[in-house]
Amino acid sequence: MDKIIFYLLFALAFLVAVFVLIYNTNYLGTSDVMADLYVTEGRGIGFNIDTDALHYGHIGQGLSGTRRLNITNKYGYMVKIKIITEMNEMEKWMTLEKRFDVNGNETKLVPVRISVPKNADPGYYTNKILVKYYKK
Repeated sequence: MDKIIFYLLFALAFLVAVFVLIYNTNYLGTSDVMADLYVTEGRGIGFNIDTDALHYGHIGQGLSGTRRLNITNKYGYMVKIKIITEMNEMEKWMTLEKRFDVNGNETKLVPVRISVPKNADPGYYTNKILVKYYKK
């Protein structure tokens, strides 16, 4: 009986190892991008000349703004992109494509739209966006 349990556990461990090996060979890396904005009462103007994050500037309650993620695939083959956003208040206001492919040596501009609700509290909001790359 002990031998049967040993062989079953060994077979299970082997299958898990194979699954992990297959899954991890497709994973290429992760980049993170910060997004931030100031919610203001009434109207506001937001602009961004920085490339280190998605800075929306001041956006009034009930208004929206769009910035673009530049995703460049420097590999010579197609990669699969998966975008994950931090779960918080600002995440509920975000609209963006979260799964797509990028051809080798190409750049895709991904619009990230923030629509601030009319009843949002004025203040500073942030969100962390993770961009994961996988071999297609």
